[in-house]
Amino acid sequence: MIAANRYWIERRRNFDGQTGGLSGSEIAIWHRNDQNRVLGLSRGDGTNTVLVLINFTGDAIGNYRVSQPDGRERVLELEPYQVQLIQP
Repeated sequence: MIAANRYWIERRRNFDGQTGGLSGSEIAIWHRNDQNRVLGLSRGDGTNTVLVLINFTGDAIGNYRVSQPDGRERVLELEPYQVQLIQP
């Protein structure tokens, strides 16, 4: 649990230089799948945007297809209760 919290704090504070959008105030839902209980949102600051995909189920979802806001399609493996960052 401590390692998971540390991971998200580091992402939020952009320690790796790749997740600056997580500190932004702009949030938009770009994907919603009620049947599979998956939600996609983007968070940004006007310059940097980070895509986040959340699996709200206790089940892994294999070969999950999702179209990003720019139209590109991704096929992802989602672990139970996973929050996954996607580089746009």
